Amino acid sequence: MPTGKEGEMLLGHNEPVYKNLCETLEKHKKAIVVTFTGGGKSFLASEYLAESGLHALVVCPKRTICSQWAALNQSVDTMTYSAFAKVPLEDLLRYEAVILDEAHHCGSRVWGARAKELTENTAGVVIGLTADSVRWSDGGKDVAQELFDGHIVKGYSLQEAIEQNIVRPFSYVCTIIGFNRMIQERVERLSNGKLDARLRAKAEHLIARLKLDAEAAASVTDVLRQYMPANPKGIVFTDDIAAIEEARGLMNEAFPDMSCYTIHSKQSKEKNEAQLAAFMQAPTACIISVNMLGEGVHVDGVNFIVMLRRTQSPTVYFQQIGRCTKVGSDGEPVIFDIVGNRCTLRMIEVKKAEFLGLSRRDGEKKGGQFVLSSYLEDGLRVLDEIDELLNQWRPWSVEEDEIIRKFYPSEGLETCSRLSNRTKNSVRDRACFLGIARSNYYWKKEEDDILRKYHPKEGTTVCSRLPGRTRNAIKARLATLGIVAPNNRWTKEEDNILQEYYPIEGLAACSRLPGRTRAATQQRAVNLGLTMSSRWTEEEDNILREQYPIEGMAVCSRLPGRSRNSVMQRVFRLNLTVSSRWTKEEDDILRTHYPKEGVAVCSRIPGRTKEATMSRVSHLGIASRRRRWTKGEDDILRKYYPIEGTAVYSRLPGRTRHGIQKRVVALSLHAEEAQATNRLPSGGKRSG
Repeated sequence: MPTGKEGEMLLGHNEPVYKNLCETLEKHKKAIVVTFTGGGKSFLASEYLAESGLHALVVCPKRTICSQWAALNQSVDTMTYSAFAKVPLEDLLRYEAVILDEAHHCGSRVWGARAKELTENTAGVVIGLTADSVRWSDGGKDVAQELFDGHIVKGYSLQEAIEQNIVRPFSYVCTIIGFNRMIQERVERLSNGKLDARLRAKAEHLIARLKLDAEAAASVTDVLRQYMPANPKGIVFTDDIAAIEEARGLMNEAFPDMSCYTIHSKQSKEKNEAQLAAFMQAPTACIISVNMLGEGVHVDGVNFIVMLRRTQSPTVYFQQIGRCTKVGSDGEPVIFDIVGNRCTLRMIEVKKAEFLGLSRRDGEKKGGQFVLSSYLEDGLRVLDEIDELLNQWRPWSVEEDEIIRKFYPSEGLETCSRLSNRTKNSVRDRACFLGIARSNYYWKKEEDDILRKYHPKEGTTVCSRLPGRTRNAIKARLATLGIVAPNNRWTKEEDNILQEYYPIEGLAACSRLPGRTRAATQQRAVNLGLTMSSRWTEEEDNILREQYPIEGMAVCSRLPGRSRNSVMQRVFRLNLTVSSRWTKEEDDILRTHYPKEGVAVCSRIPGRTKEATMSRVSHLGIASRRRRWTKGEDDILRKYYPIEGTAVYSRLPGRTRHGIQKRVVALSLHAEEAQATNRLPSGGKRSG
C-alpha cells in the first residue's frame, strides 16, 4: 500500500478492499471501486499499478485532478474525459490498464459511449473509481451495471466509516439564507394574484406563521459564528461564479479577519494555482468555489464546509461533504447547510445511508453529529404549501383570450409579458386550445401510423417521411408509443463493403451503407477488427506543416480519408501548435469586427479555430453587440425551421445556432417538449 501518513491509515480499512480488487480484476479484467469520498480510492488504484507494473492511462474530469494523479504516480499518462472522447480508440487500446476516476461521469452520453467501447474491446484491465456509481440526476442510471457488468468492489459508506471510527464524526448545522426574501416574494405574488377569499385567507395565515418563525430564528452569520470550529479552514460552495462575491460578503461579515480565496473556471490556471497554494499555507482561511473543488481534488486541513450551492443530486451532496471527512483529518469538522440541501434530498426519497442518519430533531446528538434544524424544515414545507395555493387553477377570462388571439400569432410566447401570473406553458396550452398555435404541435394519427409502419423496417431514416419533425422529437414519440428500434443485423454484403472501404475511407464509408449511422458503422468496424490501415505519409505530414499554420483545421479538406480527430492528434505529435501566440494584428481584428460579426470573425483570421477565437475574445473581455431580430429573419425561421431544423442557420448569416434556437423558442416554433409528452389542451388550466 502507499507509504506515508495517508498510506498507513489506509492500510487498515482498505486492505480487504484492495484484496477484493485484485481478485476481481484477475477474474473479470474490469471492476469499479465504490467507497466514500476521501477514503483513498486513488491510493488503491495506484498501489495496484505499482505492483502490476502495467502501462496505464488515468482519465479524470478535470485537469486539476490529472495533476494530482501525476504527482501521485509519475509513470501514468493522464487526460480529461473531454480528450478521452476525442482520442482514436486504437490509441486507447494500447494501454495495459485504464483508470476511470470519478467514473459516474461515464454515465453521460458521449463519455459513456467511449467508455463502453473501451471496456468491450480492450485486452487490458479497466478500473472505475467513484463514491457513488448511480447517477441520481439521470434517472438512476447505474454505471457499475452498464460498463462494469456489476463487478463492484465495495468499500465503506460514509456512515459506516464514521461508525467504524475510520473518519472522525462531524457536526451538521442547518439553517437557511435569504428566507425573508422568499417570504416577501410570496407576499407580492399574493397581492398581485386573483385568489378567492377562502384561499387568500389560508395563504395569509401561512405567511404570517412564516414571519413569526423567521423573527425567532438566529441569523446565518450568528449561526456561523456559534458553530465554527477553532482555527477554521474550509471551503464555501456556491451556485455559480456570479454568486462568489455574495459568498465572500457573507464570510467577511461573519469573520472580518478571515482571508477569503477564490478558484473558478473564469480565472487563469496560474491564478487558480496561486489562490489554492495560498489557502493551503494559511493557518485560518476559506476558499470559495463552484465545482472545481467538489470532486477528486484533495485539500488537506479542511475542517468546515459551507453549502451555498443548491443541489438535488446525492452525488454532488456527498462530494461536498467529503471535502472535510477525509481519512486522517484532525478535529471534529463542521458542515453548514444553509440552502436546505438536506431537506431537498430527503424529499426526493433517495435512500443513501439514511442521509448520514440526519433525521433527528433539534438538540439531539449521537455519534458526534449534531443537527440544528432551526426553522428550516417546517419553513420549507410551509413555503411549498403557499406555492400550491398561489398556483391554484383559475379560469381564463374573455379579456385574456382576446390578448392571446391578437398578439400570439406575431409574438409567440412573448405574449406572457401581457398576461400577469400566467406561465409560458399555460399560455402555449391556451393558444393550442384556441386553435392559434402551430398545427403540428400535437402528433396526428397519420404520423403515428407512419411510425408504426415504417420504423421497424427503416429505423431512424423514417425521419425523412415526417417533414417538420426533428429526430429528437421522433425518438421521444417512439418511446411514448412503445415502439422498439429494429434489431437490424448486419448483412454479409454490408460487411464486405466495410472490409473493402473502411481501411481506406474510415467513417466516410458510412455513405455507402444507407440506413447505417456513423456510430453503428464505427462499432461494426471495431467488431470486425477493422482499422484505417494507412500510416501517415511524408506527403501528408508536409501538407500539415505547410498549411496548418495558415488554415487551421480547415486543412482536413486537403487530407481525404483523415478525420478531424486524427488530424488533430497528428498536429500534436508533429508539435505544430507551439507557435500559436496571438499577434497584435489579430487582437485588433477581434476588437474591430467581433462586436458586429460575432464568431463569423473567424473567417478574417486564417489558422484560428472557432474555439481558440472564442477563448481569446473572453480573455480580451470583448462582448458581441446584440442586434434585434428583423421581421425578414423571423419570416425565414417560420418558413424553413419546420423543414430544416437548426440547419436553417445557413440562411441567416451572422446568427449562431444557439441564437437561432432561443429565437425559435420565443416564436413558439420549438415543439419538442410538447411532442415528447403529447399533452392535451388543458381547457384553461394554469400549469406550474
